[in-house]
Amino acid sequence: MTELFYYICDFLCSAAKIGTGFGLVAAFLEPACGERTERLVVALSVVGIAALNAWNNYLASGLFSNSMLFLYILFMALVSSRLYRGRKSIFLYAFAIWFLFLVGLTLADSFVLTFLYFAFQYFSMDPNVWLSVSLYRAFYLLLWSVLILAVGRYFCPRMKRYKNEVFDYLKKIWILYPLFLCGMIYFQRIYLREFSYQMMDRWWLFLLALILVMSGYVFSRVRSEEIEKMRLMQQRVDQLGSYYRTLSHTYEEKAVLLHDLRNHMRALRELLQSGLTKEAVAYLDQMEGVIRESGRRNLTNHDILDLILNAKLQEVREEGVEVYFESDDMKELQLNPMEICTVFCNLLDNGMEAIRRNREVKGRWIRLFCERKDKLLILSISNPTDEKTLKYDGEFPVSTKADKRLHGMGLRSIRQVLDAHQGHMNLTIEDQVFCFTAYMEAF
Repeated sequence: MTELFYYICDFLCSAAKIGTGFGLVAAFLEPACGERTERLVVALSVVGIAALNAWNNYLASGLFSNSMLFLYILFMALVSSRLYRGRKSIFLYAFAIWFLFLVGLTLADSFVLTFLYFAFQYFSMDPNVWLSVSLYRAFYLLLWSVLILAVGRYFCPRMKRYKNEVFDYLKKIWILYPLFLCGMIYFQRIYLREFSYQMMDRWWLFLLALILVMSGYVFSRVRSEEIEKMRLMQQRVDQLGSYYRTLSHTYEEKAVLLHDLRNHMRALRELLQSGLTKEAVAYLDQMEGVIRESGRRNLTNHDILDLILNAKLQEVREEGVEVYFESDDMKELQLNPMEICTVFCNLLDNGMEAIRRNREVKGRWIRLFCERKDKLLILSISNPTDEKTLKYDGEFPVSTKADKRLHGMGLRSIRQVLDAHQGHMNLTIEDQVFCFTAYMEAF
């Protein structure tokens, strides 16, 4: 009965690990199939792998197998790459998640067993109960299962909001992979009882090395974030500078027009008094065109947004690009001037860069729509492109800018505003038309 109970607990522990691992993968990747199919495949994988692992332990009379663990990781990564999508190298990302998760759990299990082994030995108790088929180890596996399920149930749903950061970490913390691998292979010696009394000391050294590696990475990450913040701030300053220069130019035109108004009125009077009516009408038409070009249109019923859009749309039209613009009443928009400038200037600048870059694309146009739905602001901007699909470099599409340090800076600025207002953005290409759509709580 003890042996049966042990292998049941072993089965439950393996099932808890595989089930939680799938929950972790699902938090970071989008499903590529229906929910029913996903649940069926996950259930079959959990039951199949757990049963295979318990059966292997029974036949081999061993409690752990490195080769079986790597087979499970490869199999789970392959299944995950078919069930989910969302990244270019989906198999590699899935493999990295499963590797760090299962190998990390194995290291934690080895550390706890080493500690329990020496603790029992210190108190003159039989330490081998933790390394054999026994009630002690059966209850240990049962407790381990409950802990894994509880932690997974709490953290997996909350990890969705950090998936972009996690994918960035998976690429940059490459040193953890060999560190985890070497640590697991070495500390698994406890199952073979090939260890000395210095093993706990080596565990502390391993944990110290892990802390140093993570500290170095965190320091590097913080430094990179600070540099990125400085670049984003400089970009915003440059955008505001461009915006104010455009406004200054507009006000100069108006000032010149007002200054010359007396002379224009005198010229019109002379033309009319001389009976040159047609010439006077032509003169008035010319003045009306100048006033219309320098004037500010009420586009959204929001003063700051109208100022920015008038300035930017004027720049766009001056480059021969046709603009299609529609907007709901934005009078109650709650974004501050910096946020408005960041979002709309970056969107229009990115659209213009795409049009300048793709000279062979038929049509030079930009469509911009602003819609309000209750408290949500919905933005949509589209423009022609010669690309057929989006190619990603990390979180953002591949940049074609000469200075790669500016890769994704505009979208990063926009995302910061969206994050501050519980927003989300989506980028697509369909029929060689690039479309950016975003929504946020802005009213």
